[in-house]
Amino acid sequence: MSTQKEIAITCVRCGKLCRPAESKNPNARPFRKAKKGLCENCVVTQFLLCDDLEVLRIGLLRNGIEVLKNPNIQNQFSQILKVGRSELLAENIDWDTVIEQWDLPFPKRSLSVGDSMESVDFQNQSTRAGTRAGT
Repeated sequence: MSTQKEIAITCVRCGKLCRPAESKNPNARPFRKAKKGLCENCVVTQFLLCDDLEVLRIGLLRNGIEVLKNPNIQNQFSQILKVGRSELLAENIDWDTVIEQWDLPFPKRSLSVGDSMESVDFQNQSTRAGTRAGT
C-alpha cells in the first residue's frame, strides 16, 4: 500500500498552508483554484480591495470592515459566488480572519485577482478555511 504525500505551499500574503489546485475551471468567476498565490481569505480581501469595486471599498472604509460580519453581506457574497460558479465556496471563507488580516500587505508582484488555493489542515487531513497546520 503506497501512501501519497500531501503537497503544501504557503499563501504569499499570510503564510497559511494551502493545497495547490490539481486543475481549475477557467470559466469560474469570480474565484478559481490556483497552483500558487493566495489562500481563500486573502483572495477575498484582494477582491474587495480591487480598483473595479471602488464604491464597495469606500463603503467598507466608511462603515468599517467589521460590517463584513453582517450575515446579510455574507449571504450576498455567497450569491455572487454561486452565480459565477466560483470554485471558492462561501463556507470556506473565514470572515473573522479576513477582517483580522485586512491590513496585511500584498506581494509586490502582480497576482491574478480571483486565483486562490485551498487551505489544508494536514494534521487532521481535512480541508477548511482558517486552519493552520499543527493547530
